[in-house]
Amino acid sequence: MPQLALLSKSGYPIEKAKDNGIVTPDGILPFKVTKENYEQAVLSWLSEGDYTPDDILNSTIFESVNGVYLPMWFYKGRYSGNWSASSGYDRREEYSEWSESQKKMVRKTRTVTDWRPSSGQCSGEFGILAFAGAGKGIQPDVAVYAHGTTFNRGDLKTYDPKYTMGFSLIEYTVDEHDTWDTLGKIQADGIVEADSKARIPGDRYKDFYADALYDKETPLRTYVPFWITNYKYADKDFHVYMDGTSTLRIQGVRPEDQARKDEVNKKFYKGHFGCATTIIVFLITVFGIDSYSP
Repeated sequence: MPQLALLSKSGYPIEKAKDNGIVTPDGILPFKVTKENYEQAVLSWLSEGDYTPDDILNSTIFESVNGVYLPMWFYKGRYSGNWSASSGYDRREEYSEWSESQKKMVRKTRTVTDWRPSSGQCSGEFGILAFAGAGKGIQPDVAVYAHGTTFNRGDLKTYDPKYTMGFSLIEYTVDEHDTWDTLGKIQADGIVEADSKARIPGDRYKDFYADALYDKETPLRTYVPFWITNYKYADKDFHVYMDGTSTLRIQGVRPEDQARKDEVNKKFYKGHFGCATTIIVFLITVFGIDSYSP
């Protein structure tokens, strides 16, 4: 029976950070999810896969689980900008068309879109996290996933080493300016885009453009908690990771039972082939069509 072992050695060589290598952060989000909560969430998540092997739960062995604090810059401030677009307004229009079957002109309706230029301003507040580590031992998709972390204002605590006991810390290696240019501004632009698009009048839009200026407060070095694990199943490496503040955010790669997947696909294609055959027979019978081309 294949074994599923969760390891820290393979793929995530995360070491305990030395005190002299850590820049004291401004804030920290303490772990809310315990190791036991995480393991249970992983087991539930593994069992939800469409092609998950039947023995996945019985063969699961948690040898090592990494509770990790990732270094993030927390950017907070206000934005103000302008947007422009072409707004489409739908209306119903009646028209006449010759009907060959009825041998006369018939009245029909269609939707017509009238396009008009529109523009406006947007403003608001933003608060985003951006990964500030070199990425050694952390796969790129984990860093991207980390940007989706959300928290309430009261959750962010003043840094205290007591929160890091028993957990690993990844060092800060990218300053606030480079992190903003490569990761932070992209997220802020997304907030501006969503705000601007919500303001566009009409039923639809095209030719959208938005630009904004950001008034940022001094960014904060913030450690954010994550559970990160590599595991093996049938001699293949997989990974799973979860937000350390909520069991609702979990992501990774599940093993698949290839035989089960092939069987499902076989039935799927067979069902579609049978449906197509029925349609062809129907066309030939009713309309006398000798051949059918989709």
